[in-house]
Amino acid sequence: MAGDDFHAEIVSRLRASGVTRSRMGLALAILQQIRWYSIGPNLDVCRKTGTEIADELGITKKDLPIVLALLENVGAITRVTDGREKIICLSPEYAEAERRLNRFRQITLPLFTPHSSYQFRVGLTNLNGFWKQFRNDLTNLLASQK
Repeated sequence: MAGDDFHAEIVSRLRASGVTRSRMGLALAILQQIRWYSIGPNLDVCRKTGTEIADELGITKKDLPIVLALLENVGAITRVTDGREKIICLSPEYAEAERRLNRFRQITLPLFTPHSSYQFRVGLTNLNGFWKQFRNDLTNLLASQK
C-alpha cells in the first residue's frame, strides 16, 4: 500500500469515528507534524514531544491528549512510555507506508531536478541518455532494497 493510500485510509477512519471536523483537522495537523519529525531507521521515534508539537501548532495542552488518543485509536500512531515520558511513534503500518513513499521519492525526485545526475535540462528533446541512466539507477536502487 502506498503512503498516500494509507494516509487516505487514516482520513476515512477519522471520518468514520464521528469526530467533529475541527477535531479531525486538528488530528491531521498533529499527524503531519509527527510524520515530519519522525526519525530513525524504522521511523520509530518522533523528535518532538507532544507538548512541543502543541506549542508549534498553537494548540491548547488540554486538547492534545484527546487528539493523540484519537490518532492512536484509528491506527496512525502509537505511544510508548519510557519512564515518565511518552514517546510518540508512527504506527508500524504507517511507518512502512512512509518508507515506501520515501523510496519512491528517491527514485522520482531526480527526474524533476533541473540539473540532476541525469543531465536533464528544460527543453531537452533527446531523452535517450536520460532514460538509460534512470533505468540503471532504478535497477541498482531496487537491487539494494532486497
